[in-house]
Amino acid sequence: MRSRWLATSLASNGAIRSYELEGKPMPQGWVQNREDGSPITDPRRINEGTYLPMGGYKGSGLSIVIGLLAGPLNGAAFGRDIRDFAAPPDGELNVGQFVIALDVARFVPPDVFKAEVDRHIRELASSQRLPGSDEIRVPGTGRAARRREREKNGVPLPATLLAQADEVAKSLNVTPLSARA
Repeated sequence: MRSRWLATSLASNGAIRSYELEGKPMPQGWVQNREDGSPITDPRRINEGTYLPMGGYKGSGLSIVIGLLAGPLNGAAFGRDIRDFAAPPDGELNVGQFVIALDVARFVPPDVFKAEVDRHIRELASSQRLPGSDEIRVPGTGRAARRREREKNGVPLPATLLAQADEVAKSLNVTPLSARA
């Protein structure tokens, strides 16, 4: 079984948090100031802005539909009613989730579907590349490559996250991660 998780914004909250942990600015265009529309690149300031949708203004429609299915359809919050992810964790988050589970065999034989998916991925990957591009990636290829790399060499942790984990380990009287190399 294969699952795909999707953020309808240009960047997920997790991606933004990784920039914060590494002390690096986010790429411009992920978050904009909700007052004046100016770009926010400091991940510590996301509570001042709004995440931009993938696909620009056209993608905002998909984001709204998914948000309504994940929120009001199952009793969770939507839009401005969602508790800020950047706020201190002093209460429950009121976010919902929306999951689609499809039984491919109810539509078409799975081997036929897989062959069609594989064919279209090959067509996309063999498309003419723009100057400066060495590959055409489809969703999941970057993640699959990172997974193989991390299975082989371990998961890299930003120094700040490692320090936080080590503090928790010390408070629990267990060996800190930094000592487990």
